[in-house]
Amino acid sequence: MTGVHRTTSSPAQEAAMTVPAIKIADLLEKAVVIRTKNAGPFMLTIDIFFDDEAAFEALQASGLITQERIAEAYRVPPASVEGIHFVPAVLGLKITLMKPAGTASGELACRDVFGAQQHIPLWTL
Repeated sequence: MTGVHRTTSSPAQEAAMTVPAIKIADLLEKAVVIRTKNAGPFMLTIDIFFDDEAAFEALQASGLITQERIAEAYRVPPASVEGIHFVPAVLGLKITLMKPAGTASGELACRDVFGAQQHIPLWTL
């Protein structure tokens, strides 16, 4: 047969094609609280809380929240992500990171002096 090209896929590749990817936006939509705030003039903390244990566990198991991905979303070096803490007792997640250089609270380049409007980059994960 000319003009026909068939490829074979492994069972894992076929399964990956049929299972929809988990999207961060779908998981974040299930959160009851998403907030950011300053943790001093040079640090930012992000809190995410759920009232549904399954949604919390899905986010934790998704692998979407990593030091590298948070760093990329917030445009800081990975070493600037100080901690990512899943806290099952309160169905919450806390992320702490250094703010980008030149954006300390109160500096001229700072567009959010309280750090309260910094949750949007999460949706890019």
